[in-house]
Amino acid sequence: MTTANIIAWLLIGLIVGIAYALWRHHKLGSMTILDMIIGVIGGLIGGVLLNAVGGIGGAEIIGVNLGAGLVAIIGALLLVVIFEAIMRSSRERE
Repeated sequence: MTTANIIAWLLIGLIVGIAYALWRHHKLGSMTILDMIIGVIGGLIGGVLLNAVGGIGGAEIIGVNLGAGLVAIIGALLLVVIFEAIMRSSRERE
C-alpha cells in the first residue's frame, strides 16, 4: 500500500461521490458534501480491503495499481448506494 494508491483511492471516491450527487440531481449543499464524503470513505474501504487480501496484479500508472482503482470505484459506489437506501428507508417511515 503506497501513498500514491491511498491518494488515488481517495480521489476516486471523491469523483464517484460527486458523480452520484450530480446524477441524483442534488442541489449543491449538504447532501452533495455528504455524497462526496461517503464516496471517499467507500473508495478508501475498497482499496484497503483489496490490499488486505493481496491486491490485484496488473498494470500500474504513476505508481497506482489500476485494479485497486477499479475496486475503489466499486467500493465507493456500493457505499453510496447503501447510504441512499438507508436514507430512503428512513424518509418513508416519516
